[in-house]
Amino acid sequence: MIYLTPLTSLRFFAAGMVLLMHARSVFQFDFIDHQYIFGFAVSFFFILSGFILMHRYGSKGGFSFAPFMKARFSRLWPAHLFWTLAVIWLIPVGNGVGIRVGEGMFGWWPTLGLNLSMLHAWSPFRAHSFSFNGLSWSISTEMMLYCFFPLLFPGIRRNWPWKLSITLGLLILMTWIGSLLPLRAGAQELHSTSFTYTFPLARAFEFCLGMTAWVAWDRVRNRIESGFAYRTLIELAGGVLFVAGIAASELLADSMSVVAKVIAYLSLVALLVTLSSGGGALSKALSFRPLVYLGEISFSLYLSHQVIMRYIVSEQAAGSKIWAGLAGVPMFIVVVCLSIAASALTFHLVEGPGRTLLSRALGSGKRPERTKAAATAI
Repeated sequence: MIYLTPLTSLRFFAAGMVLLMHARSVFQFDFIDHQYIFGFAVSFFFILSGFILMHRYGSKGGFSFAPFMKARFSRLWPAHLFWTLAVIWLIPVGNGVGIRVGEGMFGWWPTLGLNLSMLHAWSPFRAHSFSFNGLSWSISTEMMLYCFFPLLFPGIRRNWPWKLSITLGLLILMTWIGSLLPLRAGAQELHSTSFTYTFPLARAFEFCLGMTAWVAWDRVRNRIESGFAYRTLIELAGGVLFVAGIAASELLADSMSVVAKVIAYLSLVALLVTLSSGGGALSKALSFRPLVYLGEISFSLYLSHQVIMRYIVSEQAAGSKIWAGLAGVPMFIVVVCLSIAASALTFHLVEGPGRTLLSRALGSGKRPERTKAAATAI
C-alpha cells in the first residue's frame, strides 16, 4: 500500500481552519476572515475518511466488519473520553460556556451516556449532538459512516454511480427537512442545523464521494507521468480547481445551497486526488516531517482547541488574574500554542496507549498497525 504522506499534513491545515473559525467566534477576533471556506474543513475530513478507508481496504480487496469496527472504535474513543472528562473537570456548569443539561432524556446521565457511546449526533437535538465537548459530534457522525462502509464498499468500482446518487439523495432530503425547521430554536427543540450539519445522513455523500474519488484515482495513478515538473503542474491544477471551486460555491450558497455544497466537495476532491500521487513540489512540501507530525496530532488538535478556548473564557468570567487583559493577537497565539501542546501530549499519552489497550481488550489479538498513511479519523 502506498503511503499518502501529503494527506496527513492536509489534516493539520483542515484542523487549523476549524480552530480559526472557533477562535473568531469565541474571542471575537475580527482579524480572522474568510469564514466560508472554514465551514468545509470538517467536510474535508469526511471526504478524506472515505478516501483513506478505500485506500486501505480497497487495495486488499475486502475486509471483515467486526475487526474493522473494533479498530475504528479503538482509534476514536480514548481521545474522545479524555477530552469529555476534561470539559467536565475544567469548565463549570451554567456560566455561558459550560455544560448545559436539562431534564428527562436531556438530563446529565442520558446525555453523558449518549456522548460517551459516540451516538449523540444520531439524535436530532442539539442538546445531545453538541453536548459536553461540542466538536465530538463529528466523531459520532463518523461512527455511523463507518457502519455505512460495509454497504458502500462491495462492488463500488462498478456501482459507484448509483451509490453516489443515493447518498446525494440523502443530502437533498436532509436539506429539505432542514428547510422546514426553524433556524432559531432551543437546544432541546428540532433545529435546521441538526439535519443539515450534524446528522450523519447529511454527511453520507461526502464520505461516499471520498470513496469514489479513490476509485477514480486508483484507475489513473499508474498512468500519470513521473516527471517532477509534470506532477507539479498537476498539483497546481488541483490547487487552482480547489480555489475556483470554493469561490464558485460561495457565490451560489444563498440561491442553490445543495449545488454550492457539491461544488465545494468536488473542489476538495480535486485537491485530494492531485496530491495523492505525490512527486510534485506541493506534495514534497507537504511531506516535510514537522508538517506530517502536526497532521498526526490533528485529531487531538481538533478535539482539544475549543475546550481550551472555553476554559479561558470561563476563567476570565470568573475574574482570573492569569487571563485578565489577554486579548487579540496575543490571545490567539496563546490559544494556538496551548492547543498544539495539549494535542501532542494527548497523541502520545492517550491516543496511542489507549488504542493499544482497547484493541487488546476488544479481542483484536495484536498491536494496532501504525503506518505513515493519513489516518481515517476526524
